[in-house]
Amino acid sequence: MKLFNIGTNNYYHTANVSLDEVPFTLYYLGEMIMWICSAIPSIPLPKWYYRSEDGPTTLKEWFGDTQQLFHIYICTPITSFVWRHTKNTTIYLPYHYLQELFPDYFERGYDDDDEDKQYKELSGELSILHSYTFKQLQKKMNWEFIKKICDRQVSQRHLKF
Repeated sequence: MKLFNIGTNNYYHTANVSLDEVPFTLYYLGEMIMWICSAIPSIPLPKWYYRSEDGPTTLKEWFGDTQQLFHIYICTPITSFVWRHTKNTTIYLPYHYLQELFPDYFERGYDDDDEDKQYKELSGELSILHSYTFKQLQKKMNWEFIKKICDRQVSQRHLKF
């Protein structure tokens, strides 16, 4: 199963294109276990004494509740197994370059304060400059792999540099 994603960061004005390849059975297993993990009820554990690495404590203090216990011993190992068998290819491209190609993936963020606003404006201007420079370089080099990624004709042989 191939999953095509575009990752964006509206604060730092960074963006990337990623392709995840994972067997369907493992993808389905990961999705199922994450659903089960969120559906487990949060029942507090009893205050039985437990010997931990840090000394004696209670089950409630050490693990918290059933949801956290399930997450530690079942959910995390299974999702780690799925991610170990997922082949990920990520290409970082200029923010505004991808924004022109895929406008639906980009949202306007919220401005919290003046300091953040000034920083976001500066990083936005730098991103525009970076995008312009990237386009000029693309025209000079005539990079075929960039065109194929943008046309969503992504395959593994096009992504090797």
